[in-house]
Amino acid sequence: MVLKQRTVWETNGVNSAPLLYEGAGITPKDVSLAEIYDPFTFMCMTHIEDFGLVKKGEIGGWVTAGHNRLDGTLPVNTHGGLMSEAHIPGSIM
Repeated sequence: MVLKQRTVWETNGVNSAPLLYEGAGITPKDVSLAEIYDPFTFMCMTHIEDFGLVKKGEIGGWVTAGHNRLDGTLPVNTHGGLMSEAHIPGSIM
C-alpha cells in the first residue's frame, strides 16, 4: 500500500483507516458508534473526517446538526469524552 502524504491538518487515520476497514470487512457506513480519542475538541473532529465517517470539510455542519449525539446518526464518545471518562490531571491520596 502506498501511504498518502498527509497535510498538517490530518492524522494518520487517512492511512490506517482503509487498512482497518479492509481487515474488518466493513466500510465507514457500517460504523454505528465511534469512541474517539479526544485530547482536544478539534482532534476528535479531525479523526472523524480522517476515518471517513464524515466527508472532509463537512464536520462542522454535521456536528451542528446533532449527528454525533446519542440519538444521532453516529453517536460519538458516549462516555462523555476524555475528561469525563479517564483523564485525571492529578490525584489525591
